[in-house]
Amino acid sequence: MKNRIICSIILTMFLLTSCTNSATGVTYPKISENRFNYVRNDMTQVSWSTLLLNYDGKIYTGTILQSDGASFDTVCDKELGVGYGYDGVFWADSEEKITAVEAQAQVYSVKGYDSDFRLCIYREDSDTLFLFENLNGVTVSKGSDVFEKKLRLNEYETVEVVKNGRTADEKLDVDNFLTQLFEADMLPLSENESIQVGKECLYEVVFYDEAGIPNTLKVYDGGYVVYEALGADSTYRFLVKI
Repeated sequence: MKNRIICSIILTMFLLTSCTNSATGVTYPKISENRFNYVRNDMTQVSWSTLLLNYDGKIYTGTILQSDGASFDTVCDKELGVGYGYDGVFWADSEEKITAVEAQAQVYSVKGYDSDFRLCIYREDSDTLFLFENLNGVTVSKGSDVFEKKLRLNEYETVEVVKNGRTADEKLDVDNFLTQLFEADMLPLSENESIQVGKECLYEVVFYDEAGIPNTLKVYDGGYVVYEALGADSTYRFLVKI
């Protein structure tokens, strides 16, 4: 019962955090290291689905990279050290940062990105490539803070417009789209924006980088454009209006 209450408190605290707006921009809350105190047993009744990496004092959220154009050879750059895993979703650069060590794998920098933004882990035993990014505990004011400086969309290799899961016929002026995206003010998810973004998007614009990684933006009615941080919950939606 005690473990169940503790995990419930941790989950509630995490869910109650939200992005805040200020004169300096929109602040996205830092994910607490308490998440890594999770202990798997029959009493907790909590199952984390978000991949997390605690590396060099930063918390990264992640996903399993499953893209035809992305592979170990195209994505992984410099070997940074060993990652220690627990329960299939928790990873850290030190054994002391997680409950127990159940797996080990190499941590790499990602080609084309700064390591304080993106990292990857490759599990050779299962041929699994995890991609992580750090977009929590940050304050952003302009679209360029995320879309240009972090995602580097201006360095794309190819672009695809997707509608209802299929490549759309409509043409997109990519240069104009990126210009508007970079110049737009970052917006907090207010009640009005939450209603708009809660609807089905009109289409997706997928920017493939040199490594073959897809960076997907969702476009909604009213000119709202959203990037959802990898593996993170709806708190970490990065929103502009163009």
